[in-house]
Amino acid sequence: MGFIVTGIEKETGFLTFGPLGGWFDQVLLGQRVVVRGSGGDLLGVIASKPPHILPADELDKVVKKDKMFIDIGATSMEDAEKMGVRIGDPVMPWSPFTPMRDGRMALGKAFDDRIGAFVAMQVIRKLKQKQVKHPNTVYGAATVMEEVGLRGATTVPHLVDPDVGLVLEVDIAGDVPEIKPQEAPSRLGKGPPSSPSMPQWCRTLP
Repeated sequence: MGFIVTGIEKETGFLTFGPLGGWFDQVLLGQRVVVRGSGGDLLGVIASKPPHILPADELDKVVKKDKMFIDIGATSMEDAEKMGVRIGDPVMPWSPFTPMRDGRMALGKAFDDRIGAFVAMQVIRKLKQKQVKHPNTVYGAATVMEEVGLRGATTVPHLVDPDVGLVLEVDIAGDVPEIKPQEAPSRLGKGPPSSPSMPQWCRTLP
């Protein structure tokens, strides 16, 4: 998930952008990003019209993506273009992997799908390294465009023609203020609650 440069403001050099994947507008303001320009990576920040000059009726409203821009420090369109920015350049959030709580937790970008790809690679690696005997041919697939309709995943069966497919995905953690247990039963570090109908080996997994 990321963004794409859709325009460059002539007088200011600010970049307009569109989303790649699903984005919640409220998390974007103040987000640092990296613009992958032809001259190299450019650090920028997502900004909007300052609140100091907003009318009173707009102060309580959520700022939408189309009212935001990316500031890379350019002073004009010409300046931005000299820095290597072009319409269509990809933009990604700047969120480096950062351990927390002595390595027991981590902060970073898009763990959900990346964790699934990591698990798939680890399974295949261990099957090979430990010479696990099984009658199957195992494939791992890291797909794209999940947020806009699982478009990448729909091509995998046509390429592999599998008998069984396992989807490796995560859920949101429900131990967040104002979330009811029935809305999101999973808890950080604990997974979903055990069910009496769940096999014993599932209930005892670490």
